[in-house]
Amino acid sequence: FFKLFSPDSGIFMSLAFLFFGGAAGMLVILLFGRKSKAVFDPARHLQKKDTWKLIGTIGFSILANYLLLIGLRQESAGTASLLQTLMTISTVIFAAIFLREKISKPLGIGVALIVLGSVALSITNPGMLSFSTGTLFLIGGHVAGGALYTITKLLADRNPVESNFIRCLGAGAAGLLIAFCLGEQLPSLQSTLGLMVTGFIASGLANMLLMYGQRYLGAAKAGAIFGLSPLLGVLFAFSLLGEIP
Repeated sequence: FFKLFSPDSGIFMSLAFLFFGGAAGMLVILLFGRKSKAVFDPARHLQKKDTWKLIGTIGFSILANYLLLIGLRQESAGTASLLQTLMTISTVIFAAIFLREKISKPLGIGVALIVLGSVALSITNPGMLSFSTGTLFLIGGHVAGGALYTITKLLADRNPVESNFIRCLGAGAAGLLIAFCLGEQLPSLQSTLGLMVTGFIASGLANMLLMYGQRYLGAAKAGAIFGLSPLLGVLFAFSLLGEIP
């Protein structure tokens, strides 16, 4: 969807409205979910000691998405989706190193199979994967995304809706400020709405659900399940963008 809606605006301007879409979606959930204990559990409200974790999620959100958006503009959506397995792998590795999560034998085998699957796809379709400049940006973005998902695990026991609202709002404001400093123009109304809807799904809702999953599964296992994303991304690239396998 980013490939469809971003061509008429700069990278940081597109990034800002993606995050504003995520923040708007989280705000709607906060406003209409007042009777839900999952949304308004007093024991899970954010605390002052969570400040640096939130700043970390904002910083890595901007870094990861900035690199990914540059790469997406240079590469096909199919290539970007295949490379997304790196985010799964880096999340598992970071969780093991920094969060001391135990990587079980089945999980280790699963991650190995994800890697082998990606290699097999790139060998079968060599045109889908080429290490150009765009590919390097995508690799950097996915590794930064793995770091982001590792940090979000530290906030998984808090309210994911509140956390993602603050993260998206902060990252969107920073992106908008950088965009204006660089002289980027506002996108058209159609692109703005498209980017915000995409941001609600891909930045707001996806991360909110990921954090709920991390609360019960841990960062490593939740990251491995996120390995479904590349398959779905390739399918969407074929069906919506007409990219031929």
